[in-house]
Amino acid sequence: MQTSGGKTVGCKFYPITTGLATSEHLPTKGFPSAQITFTTYPSAESARQVLAIVSRAGGSPSLQSIDGLVAETFQTHFYPPDGEADWACAFIKGPKLITVLVAEPTGQGQTNAIALAEAFASKV
Repeated sequence: MQTSGGKTVGCKFYPITTGLATSEHLPTKGFPSAQITFTTYPSAESARQVLAIVSRAGGSPSLQSIDGLVAETFQTHFYPPDGEADWACAFIKGPKLITVLVAEPTGQGQTNAIALAEAFASKV
């Protein structure tokens, strides 16, 4: 968990490093395989504007619905060897913008980012 001022602002997930993972596309050298960040803006409108800017700056933006909330998936830079091909899913809940980053440059990365976002949406 990442905290700032006593509040949780995100978390990182690290891949397993045993022989079971050798066939998987997983980050190495201590880099996380996924990251979730929570950013609070002055208003829901501000959060929506940031979501629009960030998702359009990435590649392949796609409108989604996460637990009935407005969301977007897009490709972005997360794990350096993947370049700009990793996936993110960001959604708005009130003035909060929740961003899920996944180190997976294939279509499965988009699916995984959506699944993580859905798992967290009801807990924010």
